[in-house]
Amino acid sequence: MSLAFFAASRRGLILGDGDSMVASPPANAGTDLLTLIAQRMRGRPNTRNIAVSGSTSGHSGYATAPVPSFGYLHTGHNSYNSAVTGAFVHSNLTTIVTNWRNAGIATIILGTCFPGVDLVGSEETERLAGNALILGDKCGADAVIDFAALAYFQNTANFPDGIHPDESGRILMAQAIVAVANPLVHL
Repeated sequence: MSLAFFAASRRGLILGDGDSMVASPPANAGTDLLTLIAQRMRGRPNTRNIAVSGSTSGHSGYATAPVPSFGYLHTGHNSYNSAVTGAFVHSNLTTIVTNWRNAGIATIILGTCFPGVDLVGSEETERLAGNALILGDKCGADAVIDFAALAYFQNTANFPDGIHPDESGRILMAQAIVAVANPLVHL
């Protein structure tokens, strides 16, 4: 997972975390996940991306002003490719959510890690275990979206590189996040 955060204004601010799913490669400029979320949210919040591709195993979340109105945390493949357990990923996400709460972020939503061709054997087993733990207690977040259970994300043809969903998948993710966020977030 990685950090993404976008510049403040009177319209509000989104903070996102979740490896390259949130960081998005430069080729996805304008159709990256947080931009798609912001375009669909009430109040059209601003975004400032500080995401990096990689695991959140080495960081504990956001601690910089201004305080975002809303945080989205996506569990990504890099966490499980790092030979860690689902319990470790769950613990780290819980720490990040706690840090976000302590920083004043009022609404936090998590997304589960969907399958991918790069997760095999014990990595896939740990992804499933991590998702189950995340769904069980939400790591202290307000809501969890189980992207791993959606049929679109079960079809590897929708992942051009075998890991990242195509633009239609990112739009589907943004729509699902906004449907959950809009009633909870006050921008």
